[in-house]
Amino acid sequence: MQEENTFTNSPVIDATNIEEQIKNYIGGGKMVNKDQLRAVGERCSDFSLDESLYRTPTMSINDAGVKSCEICRHWDVFNQKCKIDVFDDVLSSLDQS
Repeated sequence: MQEENTFTNSPVIDATNIEEQIKNYIGGGKMVNKDQLRAVGERCSDFSLDESLYRTPTMSINDAGVKSCEICRHWDVFNQKCKIDVFDDVLSSLDQS
């Protein structure tokens, strides 16, 4: 159980590694870019187009026909990660080829 501040009843923050805590809170410390999202989308055997995401501000008219994690039904748009946890594996396989 996490220690609490008795005055505010809020968790005590360990300031020694605050940057690491923030990285882990925001997207697991990983930042992905559009090129990575497209490369993984093109190579991922589990890619499945989510029509509701296809015409959003994140995708432009020039992106028609492009596969990208941004428009895959397995992509968690809010948390910016793959729901079926294959993004890192596909990305790693691209690095090795």
